[in-house]
Amino acid sequence: MRLKNLVLVVIALFSLYFPVHAGSLGLHKVFTNNMVLQRDIAVPVWGKANPGDKISVAFAGQVKDSVADSEGNWSLKLDPLKASKEPQVMTVKSSSQSLEIKNILVGDVWLCSGQSNMAFQLKGALGAEEEIKNAKNPDIRIFTVKDSRAKKPSSDLNGSWLECSPDTIRTFSAVAYYFGKELNSKLNMPIGLITSAVGGSPAEAWTSMKSLESNPALEPIAADFK
Repeated sequence: MRLKNLVLVVIALFSLYFPVHAGSLGLHKVFTNNMVLQRDIAVPVWGKANPGDKISVAFAGQVKDSVADSEGNWSLKLDPLKASKEPQVMTVKSSSQSLEIKNILVGDVWLCSGQSNMAFQLKGALGAEEEIKNAKNPDIRIFTVKDSRAKKPSSDLNGSWLECSPDTIRTFSAVAYYFGKELNSKLNMPIGLITSAVGGSPAEAWTSMKSLESNPALEPIAADFK
């Protein structure tokens, strides 16, 4: 499913803000160097700062402002962006700190989720060595959410955006890679691929608690998650 709004990534994977040290300026960990932002939508950007701090985000000629709430959470939206292969920099500033996210492209972002068929790594596919050797494509960016088991939505994650290359693609999802490669070829625009897949995981693990509790047959499963 293509992400029409990057917020969907948060709902599907992370749910909450990531923790940072009190008073420090930070972005959610889905925002890293080499990332792809979704084209043609109002792009949400969010993170942490001192409560009450004024935050500004500058990207692609835009400057947007926000104010951190009483818990230090802040968020804002950039105006819709056109697809672009030109690497750009996002600058985030508070009253006392600043940070930069570099080498950002704008294109289509996809969430690639599932079980072992989606987690299956490219290095195990037929013809893998030849494919990996020729896999250098800076217009494709990959993000693997590292496996972390929890009974409740997590406020953190581990992972970072990487350019597609022989050094980075070997252990990435084979299905996601070939999918992204085909899209990039047909659309001629940057493609971001976020893989969040756990082999052998039951469907219930990917279902919201509200949905589990609404079905009497699934109530015992919901109880196990509490």
